[in-house]
Amino acid sequence: MSGKPKRHHTVPKFYLEGFADGKMLHAVNIQDGSEHNTNVVNATAESHFYRVPDHPTDPDAFEAALSEAEGVAAGILRSIAAGAWPLSANNRFAFAQFMTLQFLRVQSHRRQMHHAIAAILRGLATDEPAEFERILALPGAPEGVDFANGEVPPLVSSAVHIQQISTLIPALVGHLLDRPWGLVRFDQPSLITSDEPLTPIPNPRESHNLGLGLENSWALLFPLTREVALVMFRTPIPSQMTPVDQQIVEGYFDYSREGDPASLQAFNANTVMHALRFVFHHPSDAHLMPSNAMDLAKLGGRINLDDFREDLRAAP
Repeated sequence: MSGKPKRHHTVPKFYLEGFADGKMLHAVNIQDGSEHNTNVVNATAESHFYRVPDHPTDPDAFEAALSEAEGVAAGILRSIAAGAWPLSANNRFAFAQFMTLQFLRVQSHRRQMHHAIAAILRGLATDEPAEFERILALPGAPEGVDFANGEVPPLVSSAVHIQQISTLIPALVGHLLDRPWGLVRFDQPSLITSDEPLTPIPNPRESHNLGLGLENSWALLFPLTREVALVMFRTPIPSQMTPVDQQIVEGYFDYSREGDPASLQAFNANTVMHALRFVFHHPSDAHLMPSNAMDLAKLGGRINLDDFREDLRAAP
């Protein structure tokens, strides 16, 4: 027996502990409304999600790398919760890397990759069937792809997902670093989280038909604990940075403020709308779940929080 963990977490246990009673959480399935108690060991755990069976040395190498990155981030999060703010430039960069990693490591990102590849293959199957057959005959190509019969097996392996994560982190981390970070502190437990904790929100003046991610989101929201959250508004920085731009990247303009009811609503509504399947909260914090969470979840994340229909506003 190898002793390697079979259950890989798409959201780290140390992070979920910030919303738990010890190790216990309450989970709300926003797809069907069911609820249950769970613990941080089981929440967001997927069997061998990051395992690469044909890795030349260690099939669980990425899971080990995750543990190392999470250890660094856990220390920084503890310091934030204890009152350290703003972060040093080094800690800010490390935490930006962690948040970028978190954005990319989840199930939905692998699903998006699957749908993108499926769309390309479907187009080839329709317009260029000979090229479609040639691609499927290549070594390592997925087997059993038959759009005529509706058969589309998983098209993205853990290895492909991990390779994209490794490629995109250096390319995307700057989209967090070039935003001023606002630390929002609540004087009592006010925040919930989900299986997709870093959430983008759109600019109400821009098209809502574009894919929303780290680069083009108007703001990024990240609840850190029950009482503390980050908000990061976009400040486009040109390729040739000015001294002020460099100060933004280094955290010179980071700030903190007290939370208010509007902030609480924005964070918790956005958490519900972006959850893939589960929203998590402390067992004592059921009152923080919007009473209309199922309706909010159906909307998805492409919503202007300043322009909700009145009947779809998150109930405090």
